[in-house]
Amino acid sequence: MERKWIYLGIAGILVVIVIIGIGMSMVNSFDESSNNATVSVTQGDTITISLGENPKTGFRWVANVTPGLAISRDTYESGNPIGEMMGMLGAGGTRTWHITAVQTGTQTFSAVKVRSDTPYPVNIYSITFQVSNR
Repeated sequence: MERKWIYLGIAGILVVIVIIGIGMSMVNSFDESSNNATVSVTQGDTITISLGENPKTGFRWVANVTPGLAISRDTYESGNPIGEMMGMLGAGGTRTWHITAVQTGTQTFSAVKVRSDTPYPVNIYSITFQVSNR
């Protein structure tokens, strides 16, 4: 009889874990290697895109999204924070966007890397998301 209650307890815990997991959104991470990719995500999922950037030398990413994606955060993390504090050029780091898939359908994140003194992009990044309902 005791084993029966132990198994029922374990089964109950597993059911709760599955129910909680269904309600949680996924976090999908992408970088330069996913340029020009098409990826399936679910509405409500969080997407992070991280691209190398060197703002001290004037190179910055400028991002755009279609209306079904919402950028909630745009951050830069230095690859050499001490060097940057000392005024060193060329250390570079990573620009990261945190995005939520808010609308179903085909959605696109695109970014161009530009230098402040030239109108021409030095790099172009694009990724397409097929956003489905939960």
